[in-house]
Amino acid sequence: PALGKTAKVHTDGNTVRIETGITNIIGMYCPPLTPLDEIIGNIMQAISNTDTTEPLIDVGDFNCRVDIPNNRGQTLTDAMDEVDFTLLNNAASKTYYAPNGSITIDLIFFRGTAIKLKISKSSTTLVRKHLPVQAQVQLLSTKLSLPRKTVKLSRKLDVEILKNNKGHQIKELENHI
Repeated sequence: PALGKTAKVHTDGNTVRIETGITNIIGMYCPPLTPLDEIIGNIMQAISNTDTTEPLIDVGDFNCRVDIPNNRGQTLTDAMDEVDFTLLNNAASKTYYAPNGSITIDLIFFRGTAIKLKISKSSTTLVRKHLPVQAQVQLLSTKLSLPRKTVKLSRKLDVEILKNNKGHQIKELENHI
């Protein structure tokens, strides 16, 4: 409710886009071993199909680690940075737990100045092997900053136009003046 009513929902494969009129949210799942160029291509496609005048939140299981230095995670964050997205996650906060270790692959990126996001908490209850990440969203502005149309009003009255359009009303007004 705080982000507005859901106006439109679009789904495409492992991607869902939600438009609220105040912000847009993209949710994605990228299966393990998905080529990195395909992941980035899918993200950029989803972004290009979304209204860019509103703040945008891109969340999902991208299967790209950001908790350790590696090419896959760094390339993803660099690609998102190039289109002005900020990674919200703390790389040290693990989001996936398995018998062989824990990693950070469930990520939240955002773009826009009308909202402020912060990780409010990471749940301690595992959903399968994933630890849900919760973010707090603060609206900094409830209005969209759309350009206003300016109408220049003239102080001159063209009586002839008025006479042609509403001649009988003008005559009546003239009689009372």
